[in-house]
Amino acid sequence: MSVVGGSFLNGQTPTVHTVEISSSESISNSAAVDNHDGIYFVSNANMYKAVWNDSEQKLSLDPADGAWTASYPTGDTYFTVFGSGSGSTPALMGFDDSQDELVVITDGKARMHLAAFWRNRIPPGVPVPHPGNPCLAGIIQVNCGSPANAQIQTDQSVAVYGWGAFVVNNIASSSSGTSPIVYNLLRGTALFPSPIGVERFAWDPGAHQWSSVWARPEISSNSMVPTISAGSGVASPQVFTSGNYANTPQSAQAELSGDGWVVTGLDWNTGATRFTGIFGPGILGNGFYALIQFLPNGDLLFNSLIGPTRVSVPSSGHTAYIYPALHL
Repeated sequence: MSVVGGSFLNGQTPTVHTVEISSSESISNSAAVDNHDGIYFVSNANMYKAVWNDSEQKLSLDPADGAWTASYPTGDTYFTVFGSGSGSTPALMGFDDSQDELVVITDGKARMHLAAFWRNRIPPGVPVPHPGNPCLAGIIQVNCGSPANAQIQTDQSVAVYGWGAFVVNNIASSSSGTSPIVYNLLRGTALFPSPIGVERFAWDPGAHQWSSVWARPEISSNSMVPTISAGSGVASPQVFTSGNYANTPQSAQAELSGDGWVVTGLDWNTGATRFTGIFGPGILGNGFYALIQFLPNGDLLFNSLIGPTRVSVPSSGHTAYIYPALHL
């Protein structure tokens, strides 16, 4: 059996509680937790909601406690770092009990989809689009503006803001010819063509369905988790990616040709480029599955293979050239 568990504080004494899933399934992503004791995790075959039953002090997969299990499309997946199935940690969307409450992942198909599941009840009067899988609220093909035969998969969580969702492609047009795990490590470098393609979607809480808002087929995202910057102090929300443009297809390089590692900020509403942070060809710009972070004063905190770098972003213009002395 595969075991999923956690440490729950009971007074001052931590106690480990577990649930078991099929031994034929594996888990390679993290979990999401809501404010009603729901814990969401995805295996290579199923999406799960476990529930902490406080009265009985147990972690439960029993539908009587509000837990559920739902399958999702998989089977012909292009490998992700840790194997087949979804490459994304579940992300929560919708936090008003009177509206849609969803948990979102990408699926395990070679050209992936964006899938949303009902976290709790299905709103009254809403048709069930997949009667055999009622928890599946909606699913849409991810295209990223790429050719119809291109494979699209991700190892990153879906970035969610409001009813919007943003996904990146982590699969390059050609591989290293090595084993899956070695290739996934190499694609975080500039030795092979970088993956390209991102897409932003929107969930309509009135129609209860997905739609595509915009796509940028030339934007690269090698391995870092996308980050959204929004709030009262931000004029227009942006989503940030990190990619390498030293070895991308010529049609994708555009103005970034030869700039190496670049952090790109895209307007959340339109997809237009709002910020470009150019790190150059050195390994300082290789974030390798870390997070892109911005500090309260607007500085960029970039976590790379050789440690964190704090970048003071210029107030005028939206391009920052980051060429530190250490450039390996």
